[in-house]
Amino acid sequence: MSQKNSKEPLTFTARLVNSHHGFQDFDIDGHPVVRRACVPNSIKKGEHFNVYHGESSKSGAVWTGTLGDSLRKFALI
Repeated sequence: MSQKNSKEPLTFTARLVNSHHGFQDFDIDGHPVVRRACVPNSIKKGEHFNVYHGESSKSGAVWTGTLGDSLRKFALI
């Protein structure tokens, strides 16, 4: 379901489950697409980070400065 036409804001929670090896690994609950996100510690705006969705799919999302905003924009794609 696209969030572009929805009047309700997209709300979800991100729980940090691991922060080793230069990445922050989050479990995502309540997002319509993403179930996990793995963000490098040194990420800069405009760079890509991995998001996991479905049963076994991985895609790249664009970092906009915050995890919440980045995942909201990913849902609009």
